[in-house]
Amino acid sequence: ASPSANVRCVVALAVKHAVVERPHAVDAPLSSAVLSFLSLAADSDRSVRRAAVASMAAAAHHKATLVAPHLEVLLPMLYKNTVVQPVRGEPVVFGSAKGDERGPGACL
Repeated sequence: ASPSANVRCVVALAVKHAVVERPHAVDAPLSSAVLSFLSLAADSDRSVRRAAVASMAAAAHHKATLVAPHLEVLLPMLYKNTVVQPVRGEPVVFGSAKGDERGPGACL
């Protein structure tokens, strides 16, 4: 793994764009390496985790056979990324609704 979060993020997003609906020559090499790419969902950098989760969703949607054998490893990482993290700072009031400083609909 690269020490640069930007490189790891680009790699995770490249997997998302490599997975296409129709059969392709990249499917065989990708199937043997998909777990290492999607395991970036446990990365320490938030942008890398987001990119890996987006790639995981694309792979599950377009080529479920790539992801299915690795669900025991990938699902705990995915669930960990769905927990709303506490935010520093005070809540922000949006009229009658209350949110945090990240804005409405924010996650991670």
